[in-house]
Amino acid sequence: MAPKKVTRDQLAGAARAALGGGRRLEAVERLAGGTTKGVYRLTMDDATTAIAYLWEDSENYWPTTEHDGDLADPFSPGIGLDLFEAAHARLETLGLRVLRSHLNW
Repeated sequence: MAPKKVTRDQLAGAARAALGGGRRLEAVERLAGGTTKGVYRLTMDDATTAIAYLWEDSENYWPTTEHDGDLADPFSPGIGLDLFEAAHARLETLGLRVLRSHLNW
């Protein structure tokens, strides 16, 4: 399956909401490595960058299995905002450096 084409116009609103309205999204570049999510570098008009992760079926290249949804199974995909936020909070409470999330919707 070919990667979904995500445009600057599609992510401009999310970038503005996450990073503030004082800058404009100039470019969106798909990055390699996101096999259960789309990973995109957002470049703003002031040369700052951010990473956007898109979790949706069209960005998931793993086949479904009987273990999907079984969080006790280490091979379960374990994707979704709830799991991301729980893992983020747990790592933070352990004193580990974690990426800062600006916007989840």
